[in-house]
Amino acid sequence: PSGSHNLQHQITRVPYLPVEIVRTATPTAPKGKKDEDAGISYHGVAYIETAPLLYPGATRLRGAYKIVPYNETEYKTKTKRSNNIIDEAMRIANQLFDRSSLNANRKDTKITVDKQATAGTATSIPKKKTELGEESSSVTTEAQQYIEYSSYITIDIVLDRPIIEKRKLSELYRKISDLIPPRPSYPIKVNSAEKAVEDYHQQVKNVCNLILDEYRKVCVDDINTEAILPNDQKRRKLLYELNSTGKYFAFKEQLKHSVIKIVREKFLRTSKFDNPDELQTFISQLYVFLLDEMHRSLNKSLNIEEPEPVPPSRNTDAQLRIFALEAESNGDYLLAAHYYKQRLAQNSDKLRPWLDFSAFHLLVNDLIKAEECLKECLAIEQTNSTVAILYAVLNAILENNEVADLFFETATTEDSENVIAWTLYAIFQKHIGNEKNAQITLGKAEKLQRAILKNEEDQAAAATNITVTSPVSDEKREEEEKDRPVGEEKEEITKSSDSQLNVASKSRLSRSSRSSKQKQ
Repeated sequence: PSGSHNLQHQITRVPYLPVEIVRTATPTAPKGKKDEDAGISYHGVAYIETAPLLYPGATRLRGAYKIVPYNETEYKTKTKRSNNIIDEAMRIANQLFDRSSLNANRKDTKITVDKQATAGTATSIPKKKTELGEESSSVTTEAQQYIEYSSYITIDIVLDRPIIEKRKLSELYRKISDLIPPRPSYPIKVNSAEKAVEDYHQQVKNVCNLILDEYRKVCVDDINTEAILPNDQKRRKLLYELNSTGKYFAFKEQLKHSVIKIVREKFLRTSKFDNPDELQTFISQLYVFLLDEMHRSLNKSLNIEEPEPVPPSRNTDAQLRIFALEAESNGDYLLAAHYYKQRLAQNSDKLRPWLDFSAFHLLVNDLIKAEECLKECLAIEQTNSTVAILYAVLNAILENNEVADLFFETATTEDSENVIAWTLYAIFQKHIGNEKNAQITLGKAEKLQRAILKNEEDQAAAATNITVTSPVSDEKREEEEKDRPVGEEKEEITKSSDSQLNVASKSRLSRSSRSSKQKQ
């Protein structure tokens, strides 16, 4: 991590990496700087821009870089160096060569070298001044050949791991979930007290139906015996049947679970009572409540009046969408909003109605409501790239650059072949001043677009390929004639014979006309 941080700091400070190209003569003896300067020719530089390595996830930099003549001012501006690399390299190389070529008389050699060095320094000052003047006016003809011949060098830099790690899709989704919590897969348990009372009503209704079935059996037995019992005796007989068969206990067990739910959800009692008076008071309240709810349930279940049927919706979601689009085209935005709200009332858990409603709000320039609709879309489905792109663009308009960058990165990571997503991401990066990343992102979009166009051209060429049919051989013709029915052969024979007869009759008529003319 420290190495990556240092490299990132170095590239940010100096984005250009110089590659110097020169031609040098092999030294034959220890020489001073005067000879070193004279041995350098064809001095050119290729400036490699290493800023693309700071793009998140980038591990390779490859390209062809143009070689330009060496210019000291340009070199210092781009590399922030006081001297070039070639001078240091030549000095080190000559030092190594001098050490290898020293003879036993080091003292004499040292004296001669020092004299040459002092003489060289005395003459080097005016020489450097003249060289600076020449470089400022024009480059040498030798280095100018790099421009004339359009020379370039190919460099390929590969890193073991990226300098700036690209965020994973799971991390991006986690950040989106922090901003917009997703909808739960199952509905949240709400109004549990009302649900407990409804369950109690349903159980009372079921027990009531079972008791009615038992009472009907008692009445059928009375009809078969032809002895009509009074209602009081029928009631006693029914109670006897329920108690003797164990059905009364089964009915109580059936109601037991719903009563427990009412105690927990409605009265919020989950622990034991320490005081007997509180227990007795609670039982009295519970008894009154259960009795009242039982009467309500019985009144509903034993009511013979049929409830009015609820009319179904006359329009489907597709029809409402067409009506809304038609109202938009006519400029009636209030009516269009009414149709969109009807769609949401029918399908509030679907993505498409919310997405269309957000597009409608963008049309009428209501950005706040459009953002709310897109939040609902993201809560329903976080992995939809279209919704992520729209939400990123909307936040870019609202100057929420961090949120916009998060959703643009999510969209391009989720759908890496989406040209629109990469293009909009490049425009956004240019808008916030990140020119380098904008160029790289736009280059990816152009590369994808070229690949798509090439694929379409290949498919079109394959579709328009005309298959040339081969001529029918004699063997195939004979097989076709064998397979042909007999009637068709007879028809062809008669046609050919008729044509021959017509030709013969025409020739006879021509002969007879000639003979008649000769007689005349």
